[in-house]
This record gives sequence, structure tokens and C-alpha cells, in this order.
Amino acid sequence: MSQDSLIVNEKGARTGKLVISSTLLKGPVPKPWLTQPARYSWVPRYLFLLICSLGLLGGAFQIYFGLKSVPKLGNVCLVLDEQFDGDSLDTSIWTREVALDGWGNGEFEWSTDSGNNSRVEDGMLYIVPTLTEDVIGHDNVFDGYNLTLNDCTSGNSTTCWVYSNATAGTIINPVQSARLSTRLSRSVKYGRIEVRARLPRGDWLWPAIWMMPKDSMYGPWPRSGEIDIIESRGNGPSYPAQGSDWLSSTLHWGPAPLLDGYWRTTGWWNDKHLTFDEGFHTYTLEWDDKFL
Repeated sequence: MSQDSLIVNEKGARTGKLVISSTLLKGPVPKPWLTQPARYSWVPRYLFLLICSLGLLGGAFQIYFGLKSVPKLGNVCLVLDEQFDGDSLDTSIWTREVALDGWGNGEFEWSTDSGNNSRVEDGMLYIVPTLTEDVIGHDNVFDGYNLTLNDCTSGNSTTCWVYSNATAGTIINPVQSARLSTRLSRSVKYGRIEVRARLPRGDWLWPAIWMMPKDSMYGPWPRSGEIDIIESRGNGPSYPAQGSDWLSSTLHWGPAPLLDGYWRTTGWWNDKHLTFDEGFHTYTLEWDDKFL
């Protein structure tokens, strides 16, 4: 029950405001939906469970058939298991390549056979860059010094010597490092290659793990191909052109250097939490006649 009334002010004039007053409900509030539930109220519950089950089952099938479709190598035989557990670099396996040509990449280093740049110690292989001026002096890097590599391994004699000349703007590569190869001892065609390595830290460093052709059967680079298992940078994560938290893998191929099709066959990986110089990682290539 309710009744309507108007509020009157102190002078007896009506204010025009309408007040609604109600009496309280007496007794329990009826809730018919508890004693008489709606028909088919179970449908949403079981429909939800059915959809979830179908989603989980579909995901399981997708994972199963996805894994089943991944190409897998058959039986492979061991070609090389190098643990670097000797007192020095095993030269029956490894060749230190020595040259001044920058390996076609415009590198301002030259590779040496010095133990300062590559050595085995405590079960690990170290590849270390050093400064050329520590060997021949600062001024000789820029002018008046003839550097001839008697132990040069390049087939091109012009990459085995350089004369620094300030007038001509010719300098001797200011950094020394190492480039190691198994080309003369081990080679594979198809298989699984694993390299466990910790990458270096430092600006301008560019570590690389490559597979080059033993015999360039189809002609000079890149006709005979090149498989770059990984490349990275020593620059920190803030480096705008992908620093030490990035890796790349690439295939080089094509009829001529200017027509190298690497941009079609390259990929990048980024670690959101770490950089690749903070610890050891295992870098792996699986190679068959149908896939890499």
C-alpha cells in the first residue's frame, strides 16, 4: 500500500514536490525461481564444458600432427666430436686461416695464426680480437710499414701483404682476430651440426658460425652456396641494428654477388630477456636433401 502527499512549507503554501511513501513488505520475499528452476538450465553449463573439451582436443590433435609433420633426419654417423679438451688447438682438425682481405665483408681485421687470437684453455676454445698496434706500433698502422704474411693461407697473393701509406690513405688492418676452418680435414653433406658457444661482447664485434663449400663445384661465391648457422653482434641490446640479443641465420646463393638471394632465405631470432653473450647456447642445423 502507498499514499501520495504534497509537501507544504511553513507558510502553508504548496511546494509542488510529490513524496511517495510505502509500507514495508511483510513475510518472506517469494523466490519462485528457486523452487521452480527454468527448464533446460543445465544446457549452458554442459555446452561450456563441451566447447572447452573440443578446444583442448583440437589443440592436442594440432600439436600431434604438427610434430609428426616436422622433417626428421634418419640415422646419422659421427663425423666430428670436438670437445677442446687438449692442451692446444688440434691442427689435424682445425686450420687457422690467415689473410688480410677482410673475407669479402669489408672487415677491418686480419686473421692470424697467433695464440693471442685463438687458443684452447680449460676445455674451451677462445677466439679473441687484439690490436695490431700492439705488435707493429701505432704509427706503422697508418704510414710507412710493409706487412707481409709469410704464413698466408689465401690463394690470392694480393691478400697476403699491405703497405701503409698516409698519402694514399692505405692503412694496415687495425684489429687482429682468428678464423678457424675444418675445410682440410672434415666435411659433411647432410646431417646434424651442433655448436655450443658463448658469443662475445663488445662494439664492432660480429661473431659468425658458417658452413662454406669444401669444393666450389658450381663456381665462385655465391654460386656454390653458403650456410650461415648463426651470426650476431657484440653491441648491446640498445644497438639499433640488432645487438647481442638478436641472432640471424642465412643461406647465400645465386649466380653472382650482386644477385645473391640471401634476402629470400634469412631469418632472425630475438631473446626478450637475455643476450647471447651471457651464457652458452647450442646452435643447431639439420640438413637433408629436402630441408634445412
